Amino acid sequence: MPTNDRREIFGWAMYDWANSGFQVTVLTVMSGPYLTALAQRDVGENGVIFDSGPFLVTAKSFFPF
Repeated sequence: MPTNDRREIFGWAMYDWANSGFQVTVLTVMSGPYLTALAQRDVGENGVIFDSGPFLVTAKSFFPF
């Protein structure tokens, strides 16, 4: 098996590029609203999820954190 095969390296680079785009799309577009809805259902529209002094995470700000 030859090392540093240009076609194989290009194939893996294209795979990584496509997979990264898919993961970013799925995580930001689908997971954000889903996690926010779960948090709001559990603690209310803008209820507190986590409070550690200077950091206050509410249901509306849960996904960005």
